[in-house]
Amino acid sequence: AQSVVEEFFPNYALISAVFAMTLLQGILLFNIVMSTVGIFYIIVDFMDDEGFLPEIPKWFTPQTPNVRLSALKNTGLTLFAVFFGIGVCLYNMDYLTSAVQTNPVTVSHRGVSTQNGAQNTLEALEKTSR
Repeated sequence: AQSVVEEFFPNYALISAVFAMTLLQGILLFNIVMSTVGIFYIIVDFMDDEGFLPEIPKWFTPQTPNVRLSALKNTGLTLFAVFFGIGVCLYNMDYLTSAVQTNPVTVSHRGVSTQNGAQNTLEALEKTSR
């Protein structure tokens, strides 16, 4: 999909790559969280079937949550998720744009003769490149 965007819509290539990279990171995070939660539930279910879990104490009574604090908590979590998502997108954009700025350096030892020094040393490569 990215190659199609780069070929037909080159102005949107970076935005598309950032979106795809963020989406892949989100899927990976979701996979890790769901795998962890799933294994936790499997272990708890096994412990319950085998009788390893104690009964709920009689003094325990569930309390209803405060609606005002619940709305405040939801707003805070939403703001945190939005800022976290923006931060991830900015990091991905920086990562994808800074990779183009570096020029790869290829170093090879082929052709280095023994009169220029020991092979695979910087001195021998510098002498041979002249």
